[in-house]
Amino acid sequence: MRRNLAMTILILLGAGCGKSGESGDDASATQCCGKFINIRGSVTSKSLAGVTLENWILLLIERDTGTARSSILGAGGLFLFRNAKGDAAHTLALLSPEYILQSVVSFPADQPGAVHQYFKFNKLYLGNVIHDGPVLSLEHPDNIAIEQDLARDGDGDGLPDGTVQIGAETLADGDAPDFPMDLDHIDSDFDGLVNSLDHDDDNDGIFDMADADSNGDDVPDREQDSSDLHFSEGVEAIMAQYEYDPAASGSRKAYMTFTARLRDDINPFAVGLAGPARLLDGASYEGFDNTNQPIDAAWNRRLADDGNSQDELPNDRIFAKKIKLASSSLRPKSNEVFLIQLLLGSEQDPWAYSYPISFPNITTGTITAAFNETTNVVTLGGNPFGTIANYEWTVVLSNPEGAMLWSSQSVPVDTKTFTVPAPQLTSGRTYAISVTARLPDRVRASPSYVVHSPKIEVIIP
Repeated sequence: MRRNLAMTILILLGAGCGKSGESGDDASATQCCGKFINIRGSVTSKSLAGVTLENWILLLIERDTGTARSSILGAGGLFLFRNAKGDAAHTLALLSPEYILQSVVSFPADQPGAVHQYFKFNKLYLGNVIHDGPVLSLEHPDNIAIEQDLARDGDGDGLPDGTVQIGAETLADGDAPDFPMDLDHIDSDFDGLVNSLDHDDDNDGIFDMADADSNGDDVPDREQDSSDLHFSEGVEAIMAQYEYDPAASGSRKAYMTFTARLRDDINPFAVGLAGPARLLDGASYEGFDNTNQPIDAAWNRRLADDGNSQDELPNDRIFAKKIKLASSSLRPKSNEVFLIQLLLGSEQDPWAYSYPISFPNITTGTITAAFNETTNVVTLGGNPFGTIANYEWTVVLSNPEGAMLWSSQSVPVDTKTFTVPAPQLTSGRTYAISVTARLPDRVRASPSYVVHSPKIEVIIP
């Protein structure tokens, strides 16, 4: 019965294969063919012997599109990737139950100082994936056909150089071959981390989320569509933003905004978000009660295209949601991964295209605004982003009720003062003045980090 059911599913998906198997043995596993297939297997840990990996998350990432399938590991580490592309090259990455990147796949290569990471399926059963600290391997590598793409492994220990980001020991250069940047590759600096999980795509020492030119092609990211936030299938671009906003009363709020700009050729029944429970549990969004008064509404981890969710216009295929985190002390930490997901199938039986976003270790701090009532000069104080010094800031002028009246142009970080133009101020009137600092926006008007100052009230002489 299982065999007949599996054959029926594969025929419906256009796979056109023979019988389906649950093991890697040739007698029970089929050669892989067709466009969309279901891939099964398990993950066990060598470095965490005796520890179950239940509830860990395995990502199957397409090399040529960056689109992923995700599977939460079940009892015994079992996984199922639904509707994977049978003819596409893939790689694997493993996340902890807290959605922190732990491991990437690595296969030996003949080239000294390098490893392979991409493969195509030979069978519908991937077999046992072995977790060993920062790397994954396969117990039965004959279940796949390894592609020729290479990643740097400077000291030849089997750990791609990029695994330093996830805790591997610092690697020597060794005999690693020269790897020139390839902006068309999913791992443009060939360090072993796909760009969507790599915090520094061009290996220039600047976090991508603080780098206006993260791929190093001398063109600002916001003026092109080739950064790790852009995809060739399903979505045009995705964005994630962290925002810290201390109110004038002394209360503090932390927000995150997630955005997906969908392509015209896909129609999911919903756009969702998966990620670390410590940030998403208890999160709310600004809704309205039956008297149209704003309230903190419970959030269902879905993005919306209703014109009221930081998504621009209703039905414009831009889905977003700005959420308030349960505590102002919460912020993303290094290697935490969020998955923006296009949910397909049905609510009762969903599967998803997933698009990863990984956060680096960026510290946010407090900033202040000071105002000289004689000269109309606003002075920025404080340090919004720790050691990162390539941010911009603006002055915001509001009425005492909080409605914005005017904002300045962007001011570079090496300038700490700005003069509010006299025509914007009326003698005897009370204003609220604040400043906002933000990292470079890699998609227009969508910086990854934003920090506001408390508002100060001033009366213009």
